[in-house]
Amino acid sequence: MNLNPDKGGELFWQIAAWTPSWNFLGVRGAHGQQIMPAPRLPNCEVAEGVTGKQMRTHVYSRSRVILMPSLYESWGRVAIEAYASGIPVIAHPTPGLVEALGEAGIFAYRDDLNAWTHALMSLQDPKNWEKASRRARARSDELSANADLDLWCAAVESLHDANRRKSARKE
Repeated sequence: MNLNPDKGGELFWQIAAWTPSWNFLGVRGAHGQQIMPAPRLPNCEVAEGVTGKQMRTHVYSRSRVILMPSLYESWGRVAIEAYASGIPVIAHPTPGLVEALGEAGIFAYRDDLNAWTHALMSLQDPKNWEKASRRARARSDELSANADLDLWCAAVESLHDANRRKSARKE
């Protein structure tokens, strides 16, 4: 989870403090202030300087759940990438995340610490986690199989082919 205040950095540290037996991975974001309490909690690790291309290796491969208590997300790239890996996402219900996550989303208001810990506790049960993981992958597949995207790609490719034929005739 990005440790910027707008992304929920304070909530990250509160959840980690309430659940000392669970391990957490925070990601120092590239922009804005980052919430880094002193002293750091022993159940928390902070990943530094993770680029988008490194997220799979340094974050998703080490995560069972992604927390996204953001004030605002226009879409939620991190959530969708997590879904592609079968990682359940607990998110604040911003319009962008509600749209992106669909029925597979697990939502909690960012000012409700109990809701976040309850959602995490629920995902501690292997059956609940597996069900949430299947829903995440299904939503990822649903988004990947977007017919509108296929139509758009076909239209762009046909324009490109038409322009190439037109240029060949001029030569």
